[in-house]
Amino acid sequence: MTSMSLLSIFSRFKFKTILLESHEKVLIQKGSGPLYETPIFFNELEVGILNCDASKEEAAEMAELLAPLIYFENEGGSWDYVTELLTWVLGAKNLVPSVTDWIGIYYKANYFLGKKTTDLYLGPYLGEATEHMVIPLERGLCGLALREERVVNVANVHENADHIACSLKTNSELIIPLKNDSGELIAELDIDCHKLGAFTPEIEKIFQEYALTFVPPKKIVE
Repeated sequence: MTSMSLLSIFSRFKFKTILLESHEKVLIQKGSGPLYETPIFFNELEVGILNCDASKEEAAEMAELLAPLIYFENEGGSWDYVTELLTWVLGAKNLVPSVTDWIGIYYKANYFLGKKTTDLYLGPYLGEATEHMVIPLERGLCGLALREERVVNVANVHENADHIACSLKTNSELIIPLKNDSGELIAELDIDCHKLGAFTPEIEKIFQEYALTFVPPKKIVE
């Protein structure tokens, strides 16, 4: 994904100038004369700086959406790959927009970034910011999907003891494991909806078929 196509995803924000920097390099630059500097945090770690002429509120929201992408780039991942994943998430969201109030990827950090952990890390997402950027494999519905290697479809999350509330607005959730070329489960597509019982068998099938188009990292970080 080019910087311009990435910016198209953020077109709803009102800005003409943007300068996005990780700790290592400039990732996106458009226009000149940035006005507001917004630090970008992933799991309480500052990973980059966003300068733009959007309002402070919109700049803060942009920084939250960009945080998982910049963290991935800082930790040795490919910026091109993680931004391509954001486009893939957008494609999933557009399949059934009425049920995708929040949609994103959680990935195994040991596979994607070579970290010595079993935790799941937040990747590209669309929707409200979440404080759950790192989830232990042993916890939550997200952990359950990869522990038991199966799709998790919960009609009412408030009736499930495993649910970790990312938003009080969420009422139903669908989680679909994602595979690499060898069939190993390395990530998952997580979808939250404000409606109860949002994910019918027909809708679940749509997302399961889309999950087959997921492209794993081209190279595992050793």
